Order: sequence, then structure tokens, then C-alpha cells
Amino acid sequence: MIAATSSSLLHTPVTLASENKLTEEQKDWFSFALEKTGEIAVIAAILSDSQDPKIATAYEENKASIARRRAFEKNSDDAVRKRVSAITPAMLSRKNAYPLRRAAQEKRLSLPKFPTTTIGSFPQTKEIRTARAKLGKGEITAAEYEEFIKKEIQENVKIQEELDLDLLVHGEPERNDMVQYFGEQLHGFVFTQNGWVQSYGSR
Repeated sequence: MIAATSSSLLHTPVTLASENKLTEEQKDWFSFALEKTGEIAVIAAILSDSQDPKIATAYEENKASIARRRAFEKNSDDAVRKRVSAITPAMLSRKNAYPLRRAAQEKRLSLPKFPTTTIGSFPQTKEIRTARAKLGKGEITAAEYEEFIKKEIQENVKIQEELDLDLLVHGEPERNDMVQYFGEQLHGFVFTQNGWVQSYGSR
């Protein structure tokens, strides 16, 4: 008999031990590489009819963990559950509103036939990354960080105005990651500090 993880631990964060901003309840929902190896050892021992009291305790703790998570789900935001249950098939179908949207945009923006613009996200400079790191370490306040970001946006817009572009963008200096940034603006999402995984190569 062989007990193993369902996929390589290469694509799993190392350990929960370094996550000091998650509550104990939230930590109970996660299992990173180090924790997974412990779980695999317990599963292997159970399948081998181990009589070790520590294995029995770990098994019971796991059952309790699952029960706590199920209880949390039952007591989560009822408003969201009601909205989901009210979804109808008609809501899943979108009519082609592009002609209407295009007419409204032309009226509002008065752009030339071939407007000039640039990519929405400007480079994440060393200064931006440094400010974000300082915010994370508590070396600057949220207000100070917001003021820094506002100045970055102003500089981005100024560059585009000097280039006489038709359609300006703000450059997205506040965006840390394409998924993380938007998720952090939504209620009900939890983000780790060190939950990095190797996606490909050495990245």
C-alpha cells in the first residue's frame, strides 16, 4: 500500500507556521506542504491498522475540523445564499448590448476614429513595490500609502497628457496582483502572507 498526495507538493505553500495574520479558525481550513505530509502519515497509519493513540487523536481532531468548517458554512452570510438561490436562467443570458454601449461611448467621449491610448497597467516600479512592502510591515500608514498611490496616478496621467494621447488610463499603481487586489476588495475572501507556490520554472 502507498499513501501519497494527489499532486506534487511543489505546487503547495510550505507551511502554515509563518501565517501570523490568519485567525486560528481560518488556519484550521488550510493545509500546506508540511501539514499535508503529517496528514498523509496519519492516513497511512490508519490504513495499516495502527494502534498508536496519537493517530487516533489526530483522526478525531480531523473529524472535528471538518465539522467546524461545515458549521461555519451553515452560519455564513445568509444574504449571499438568498441571492444565489434567486438566480434565474434569464440572468445567465446577456443580450448583445455592444451597439448601445458604443453609441453611448461615442457621445460621451467624442474620440477620433482611431484613438491613441496605452496598456491599462503601467510597470510596477521599485518605488511602488517598496511603498507596498512598507505598508505591509506597518512602517507607513494606509493614509500615507494612499497618498503615495495618488501621486503615482497623477504622474501617470501627466505623462499621457504630455504625449497627447486620446484615451487616458490611471496605470493601476495600486494593483499588487491581478487576483489578489480584486479579491481583497470583496467581503468573504482570506489572503495568506506567505502562501507562495511555484507556478512554472523558478517563478
